[in-house]
Amino acid sequence: RCMRHYFVETIRHPSRDCEHKNVLLARCEGSCQKSKTIPRISFSPVLYRPFKYSCPCCRDALSIMKAVPLKCKNKRRVFATYRYIIQCACHYC
Repeated sequence: RCMRHYFVETIRHPSRDCEHKNVLLARCEGSCQKSKTIPRISFSPVLYRPFKYSCPCCRDALSIMKAVPLKCKNKRRVFATYRYIIQCACHYC
């Protein structure tokens, strides 16, 4: 079943000397319907795409943008942004 799972990640700025913060994130994980490979019918002598693939995967269906402020040594703030997953669903990849 395709579901949202939570985990904690530490946010660090890659080059500035700023504080670190732990944030709660979500990821989509689980199984979806089985994949299919269906042959295509063509009246052309060359089959460029001979098969139609149906491969559903568990991925984000709804997300929001979030920002986390980090205080740096020079008394400035930088913001780390990321997408927070609200809902997961099976979609064709």
